[in-house]
Amino acid sequence: MPRKHPLPESELVICRGLMKLRGMAKLSRAELVRLSGLQHDLITRVELGRMPLRYGDAVRWLPSLVLESPTRSPVNPLWLIDDTQPMQVTWPLLLPKPEYIGIPHRTRFSEFVANHRKLLEGLAQKPPKGDLPKSWIFSYNAHLIAWQVNLRRMGRGVAWLRG
Repeated sequence: MPRKHPLPESELVICRGLMKLRGMAKLSRAELVRLSGLQHDLITRVELGRMPLRYGDAVRWLPSLVLESPTRSPVNPLWLIDDTQPMQVTWPLLLPKPEYIGIPHRTRFSEFVANHRKLLEGLAQKPPKGDLPKSWIFSYNAHLIAWQVNLRRMGRGVAWLRG
């Protein structure tokens, strides 16, 4: 049955991009559910263009679509909006949790990107350019600490294997 209020083409582009990325990552919807923690029906509705991608869902969805490559680089949010290259960024681009940056979970992803386009363009460059807003620093600091802990664990594991 056709949707009473169909999504604008700009939102449908995002929906098609997510489905394309899932295919490129060779993930079924069930696998994406397991990796992202999102509900199966939500993923289906967004991919089929029945509802727009919300920012809070994108924060969980996009890291699950990291494509297999030598660097396992994250998806550039701008690529989803308008095919802005590169498709993947070369460093751990994070989308901060909505509560950290003071936006509602239900904010449309397209609205978030429009409001933060200049910052996202800078972060997608190699090397990244631009100043992070204070509200984003907490997320990046927490990610850096977790990354350092994992590196230490890996180092101990390698040392144990060598021993």
